[in-house]
Amino acid sequence: MIIIISNDAFREMDRIRFHLLIRTPGRSKSEADYIVSVNAPPYGGSCSITPNTGITVNTKFTIACKTGLMKETD
Repeated sequence: MIIIISNDAFREMDRIRFHLLIRTPGRSKSEADYIVSVNAPPYGGSCSITPNTGITVNTKFTIACKTGLMKETD
C-alpha cells in the first residue's frame, strides 16, 4: 500500500510520528513507529533535482544545491 500526503500537510520544523499496526488473523500483530522531521527549506542559493518527474520510493532522485544555507535543527 502507498500513503500519499499532501505537500502542504506539514509545516516547517514539524515532527510527525507514524504508527503502523498490522493484524493478520491467526498470527501475532506487528507494529512499527517512524518519526518524520520536516526541515526548513534552504535559502540563499540554488538547487536542482534530477529527474524532474518520478514516483516516490520507486525513482532515485538526485538533489544538488550550490551555496545554499540551511537552518540548524536539534
